[in-house]
Amino acid sequence: MTTDAASWGHDLRRILSITAAIALFGTILIGLAAAGLLEEKPRYKDNPIEADATWAGLVAMLGCLLFPIQQFKKDRGDLGFRREGLVPLLLVGILGGAVIQVLFMMTWPFLLHDTVAPGTVAAELTTDLASIGLLFLLLVAAASWFTAIVLGMVFGIKAVLFMGGGLKTMTVFGLLGAVLFIGALFLFMFASVDVFDSPPSADRFVVWGLAAVAGLAALVVTGLLRGLADSE
Repeated sequence: MTTDAASWGHDLRRILSITAAIALFGTILIGLAAAGLLEEKPRYKDNPIEADATWAGLVAMLGCLLFPIQQFKKDRGDLGFRREGLVPLLLVGILGGAVIQVLFMMTWPFLLHDTVAPGTVAAELTTDLASIGLLFLLLVAAASWFTAIVLGMVFGIKAVLFMGGGLKTMTVFGLLGAVLFIGALFLFMFASVDVFDSPPSADRFVVWGLAAVAGLAALVVTGLLRGLADSE
């Protein structure tokens, strides 16, 4: 317990460092596509990936999709996730990580050039505060929900085991989590493309603001489920 609590700051730095590395990798992907060096099918050199709002929206979700596994350490007991301070770590990590990702993505308009429509988030992200704020809310919402679903599934299965549930119950719980994750994956990828390819608007702010708050609240609920799952 003591060691776990003492490593909270280390875990946060690790999460933010990994997030920065993923954001840098995403920026490189945008740059390679802009230079015509990425292809949909390597065997066909006349089919390059276009550096447009669609590509930017898909790449933007990379860090959010990978966020749930950033807390995991294979040498740590209890399914690889910390026992103490997990929820605060997730909340701070997601908010801080979103800031880091936005800072990297503010360089994307320079790489995308004329492939994105003027006035859209993808084109105005460097200087437009509304575009920056909307993207921040989208990233927080996506990372929160991906993480809540994954940890909810993991700790839910552990809770079923602790309460003496059978294989059938665990299978159903696992399948439900997988369906929710895949559904969230398609939803957020589609939504991310829509945000990048559209101008910021009041209704989008409301939608993604509510989605971000709900996602962060879901992480708190996940923490309660973690308490139920603990057997020690």
